[in-house]
Amino acid sequence: MVATLLAVPTVSAQAATPPPTEFFGTWYDGLSPTRAQAAADLDRIHAAGIGTIRQYVFWDRIETSPGTFDWSRTDALFDDLSARGMRILPTLLYTPAFYSSRPEGSTYRAQFRPSDPQTMARFAAVIVKRYGAGGSYWCPIVALQPLCRTPYLPVQTWEVWNEPDYTSWWGGKPDPAEYAPLLKAVAASIRSADPTALVELASLTNAGGSKDNGYLESLYALGARDDFDVLSLNPYAPSVGGMMAYLRGQRAVATRYGDADKPIRITEYGWATGGRSSVNVTTENCQAALLHAATSKLVAVRDELNLQAVTQFRWQDAAQDTTAWPDHAGVLRSDSTDKPAHAALAAGVAGQPAPPGLTLTEACPADQRSTDGTLQALTTAVAGTGTGTLKSSPRGIPCGTDCSAQFLPQTPVTLTAAPAAGSYVRAWGDPSCTGTSCVVTMDQARFVAVTVDADRSAPTVRAAGLPAFTLASSVRFGWSATDEGSGVADYAVRYRRASYDGAFGSPVHPASWQGLTSTSLSVSVPRGETYCLSVQARDHVGNLSSWSAERCTAAALDDRTLATSTSGWIWGTGSGYYAATITSTTRSGGVLTRTGLQSRRLSLVASRCPGCGAVGAYWNGTLIRMIVLNSTTTAHQQLFTITDFGTVKAGTLVIKTLKTGSTRIDGLASSRA
Repeated sequence: MVATLLAVPTVSAQAATPPPTEFFGTWYDGLSPTRAQAAADLDRIHAAGIGTIRQYVFWDRIETSPGTFDWSRTDALFDDLSARGMRILPTLLYTPAFYSSRPEGSTYRAQFRPSDPQTMARFAAVIVKRYGAGGSYWCPIVALQPLCRTPYLPVQTWEVWNEPDYTSWWGGKPDPAEYAPLLKAVAASIRSADPTALVELASLTNAGGSKDNGYLESLYALGARDDFDVLSLNPYAPSVGGMMAYLRGQRAVATRYGDADKPIRITEYGWATGGRSSVNVTTENCQAALLHAATSKLVAVRDELNLQAVTQFRWQDAAQDTTAWPDHAGVLRSDSTDKPAHAALAAGVAGQPAPPGLTLTEACPADQRSTDGTLQALTTAVAGTGTGTLKSSPRGIPCGTDCSAQFLPQTPVTLTAAPAAGSYVRAWGDPSCTGTSCVVTMDQARFVAVTVDADRSAPTVRAAGLPAFTLASSVRFGWSATDEGSGVADYAVRYRRASYDGAFGSPVHPASWQGLTSTSLSVSVPRGETYCLSVQARDHVGNLSSWSAERCTAAALDDRTLATSTSGWIWGTGSGYYAATITSTTRSGGVLTRTGLQSRRLSLVASRCPGCGAVGAYWNGTLIRMIVLNSTTTAHQQLFTITDFGTVKAGTLVIKTLKTGSTRIDGLASSRA
């Protein structure tokens, strides 16, 4: 075409207020078909009242080798667009192989970012200087002064990449920490090349943008707020209401990070008539009804959400027949025939009613008819004598006393109470909530209160008794506790031990006996030792009880530790005896001796049986107990009390047979407690 050139004093003097049709756009690839076909398509797009196309900029087709650029096809597209008074939203995309981060040999079909963000930044500077305000395409130098084309429609907004939160657009593994430096570098380059240009964030999808700590939140957390001027969203949803709820949710995220005034551009919205998707696929008539309702709704909320522009996806179905739903989202079929959505979209753009039969009520099932998309309000309160905070997931509520936030309809929101030191959660206002967390589904506006009280009282703990002596290898030590405040959180157990011939050592706190949540513990007690155990309880805010009263037990010495000073003793073995050994005699006057005892309590381990004899227990030479072993039945490992001194005494114990008959001595139990 022949360009008309107009001399202008400055580039800014040529800036014009965008016509209303520029608010409406469609995704269309005008660089891939023949120029004649693209021109025919643009005529139909323009006739539908659409003033903007969103176009992927094929960086790899333009920069054919480092620093070498082919502008022929893009110049032709700008020629055809400007001839129709249409604008373009360029999406910088498709890294040349020589700059790509694609691993060598990879056949993965995803798009890969440039290895060095500066390579895209350099390309951005070149393309902005060509097609941006005052660019060389618009204002070539003629006779040493710029002569600008008319109509003068330079690119005003540049989008940096597409859907970096989606696997197929970011090397299979989206990562905000990788996109943020690319955005920063390219944004700086665009602004340097054209200070009037707007930098648009890469469009974000429901896949990453809507999750807690989602992609947009992560970018804000990485400090990307000042690196873009326009927030870009692709709000796909089964219904118009779902689309609106997502948009309002993302606006709320931006507001939380101080970006309430930043404009939003919807870079894709729409529904498909084929392919695989539980979200986007519907009938042709319902697609038409949804597009008309969505377009009308977006116009209605333009001021509320500060919408810069909206872009329907896509103009025409892909030529190939695939199962990918985006290939079936066009308002034209692949053979260029109209779907009902063509007329419906045009009516929505023109502010006219839906064509006959293409309202949501007429064309769509009940679950796709909602259009409101109003977020549901969750109001919370923290009450009680204590202090603490309440937070939500998804984010929105970081409250000390009371707070409210809005969430997408049907969103499950987890509230987590975090009591301060010395406080605990006493109760939730919702009876379904327990502990420190509560899950509410935002099917309506909700109010949830939590009571956080101060806990200044310690638990009370009591240890259960233990047998004075044990013939087993271990005993079970048990306890119980109560707490009037936050409740018992865990327990700690300690012990002191003393050998039969020694004093107690200091308390021992085994690491595995700390932080116990059970109320009993198996304790191994070595033979000849006394173990005294105590327990302490801790509540959920950290208050500690006193240590409980000690409970003590002693494991008996085996009979082999008793010295024989007379003849006639026989040493035997058997599984029925303590430690599987036995010392026996049938003679009177037989003596067994244990020196070096430090004991408070003493008991004899022996067998009783028909015809068994009797023994005397002598402490330091004095008879202190006579024990009769004769019985009508036979029983092994029997404990016979010798004495309880009341205090610990040191000395020697002698066991002496007092009459003839079977005497079977199995051990001696000595306790220092």
